[in-house]
Amino acid sequence: MGRRQIRGNGYFAPPEFRARDEIPFASYLYPSPKDPDQIGYYYVTPVTEDDLLREHNWMGLENTSVHESYPGHHLQFTIANSIPEASTLPRLMNESSVFYEGWALYCEQLMQEQGFLKTREHRFVMLKDRLWRAMRIIIDVKTQTGKMSYGEAADLMVRELHFPQAQAEADLNWYSQSPSAPMGYALGWSIINQVRQRQKERLGSGFDLREFHDRLLSSGSISLPVVEKRHFSG
Repeated sequence: MGRRQIRGNGYFAPPEFRARDEIPFASYLYPSPKDPDQIGYYYVTPVTEDDLLREHNWMGLENTSVHESYPGHHLQFTIANSIPEASTLPRLMNESSVFYEGWALYCEQLMQEQGFLKTREHRFVMLKDRLWRAMRIIIDVKTQTGKMSYGEAADLMVRELHFPQAQAEADLNWYSQSPSAPMGYALGWSIINQVRQRQKERLGSGFDLREFHDRLLSSGSISLPVVEKRHFSG
């Protein structure tokens, strides 16, 4: 499930021949802050090889829809686009993948906590995908520092995650072009959970999950430590 969020300007979709080489499963193209309708695009890559079918299953697709659309990327980006300061050039050029990918991965957990997608199969998919995102930290750091080759990284994903070779290679095609972005998923997920736990301990019975999420999303796609300092340091 080589899923990733594609950054774009909201005006056109990536060409099919390019996207399929980097996205063996699905992706999301968020709307421009200037788009009055705030329409995002959620792409699912058609299966062209039989061995990819085991990853293109209903449980995986439902989990991915949480991540890519609602309450994951689409909700987060459209809220960010509604914030006037989020459309300034420095913000547009420096969106934090740790925030937006961490939020989307956190939403996979959140849906199960709230009683949705709660079968054993859904939980298995969620945990496997979380392992995949943790492995991205290792692969991202080691490949970008020359301590792991492309082939070794692909073999690791095939061996530990049971990914088809084509899927592992497509995922790595993206890693090689976006250093540090792949590690943002697990790092952001971990930071959000830590902040939430500290707030629950500090507020006790006064903790409100909806209010926590509203405050978390209210600054746009900026660095999570900055969000914590701005909204949760009191």
